[in-house]
Amino acid sequence: MPVDWIKEDDELTVEVIAHNGDNEKASDPIIVTVDKAAVTNPIEDYDVATPTLNPEKAGETAVSGTVELGDFPEGTTFEAIMVMPNGRTRIVRLDSSNAAADGTFIIQTDALTAGQVVQVKIIATNGTFTKESATAEMTVAAANPTNPLENYNVAEPVVDPVKAGDKAVTGSVTFTKPIPEGTNFTAVVTLPNGIQVRVPVDENGQFAARVDGLKAGDRIIVQILAENDGYQKASVPVDILVSASDLGNPGGNGNNNGNGNGTGNNGNGTGNGTGIGNNGSGLGNGQGRSSNGQLGSHGPGTLKPLSISSKALNQANNRQSTNGQHLPQTGEKSTSVWSWLGMLVLTAALLIKRLVPIKRDK
Repeated sequence: MPVDWIKEDDELTVEVIAHNGDNEKASDPIIVTVDKAAVTNPIEDYDVATPTLNPEKAGETAVSGTVELGDFPEGTTFEAIMVMPNGRTRIVRLDSSNAAADGTFIIQTDALTAGQVVQVKIIATNGTFTKESATAEMTVAAANPTNPLENYNVAEPVVDPVKAGDKAVTGSVTFTKPIPEGTNFTAVVTLPNGIQVRVPVDENGQFAARVDGLKAGDRIIVQILAENDGYQKASVPVDILVSASDLGNPGGNGNNNGNGNGTGNNGNGTGNGTGIGNNGSGLGNGQGRSSNGQLGSHGPGTLKPLSISSKALNQANNRQSTNGQHLPQTGEKSTSVWSWLGMLVLTAALLIKRLVPIKRDK
């Protein structure tokens, strides 16, 4: 029996009629009211996926994420709902301008705070039926400091001993880990005259700064400077005292420098602490004399580094010897050369006298 014309709440009278030939008999009628049609939930078996939230930092004003929608029943719509700390919600329809076809969404919010827990879920709607996903959570991270070196500890350097006359200041530093990305390190050596020498620190923490003219008793300062994106931070300064240079063993033998009591062969002694020998030189407080290179002494022969100028050291180091004879420098006197020259002239005169006969008058 067609019932297309029947609608909800219609009252129907139903009776059964029996026929036999020309005879018939009807049952008592029954009145029936038409109920609502049975409706099937189209999303009952649809799995609403849990969204994935992107990490956010304090101060940001939006929460973003994605959800895999998959094959959903026709007529289904979706919303992303964010639960605020005060219990209020922010809702974004995924078919709006705030969401992409691939399920990416952005929810605008007040400025997030570090440690805040963000909760987002997806709600699917089809007709009068709704279904929710599981809730995704994300904890808001602290914002990066404006200065990447603000909380970084720049380790102080370990500087190798520095002596008078050294041509380099060397040392190392053990980097504090972790090192902020993009950080470079420079060793800064401040000389006694205030001039700063800057050299890069290599990946192993080693550095070497060229210097000149350092004297015993000078003080230099060494620091490590960290630089990152225009920001700088220095280590604790290390104060270094320049010590006396090691001028060699006493005695002036070999090519070493000896103190005031040193002895050299066939050499000349020069006062004010300098004795020059055949095989070496002595720098000290001794009084020099020319007696087989033996240096006299008016004192203990110890060094007085503060009284030795760099010029005197250079002159002593630049002198050369040939067969025990010191090559005179500009402005110096060499009495031994003139003595030998005089002896040579006298010998030549005697030889000529013997070879040339002397004529006598008869």
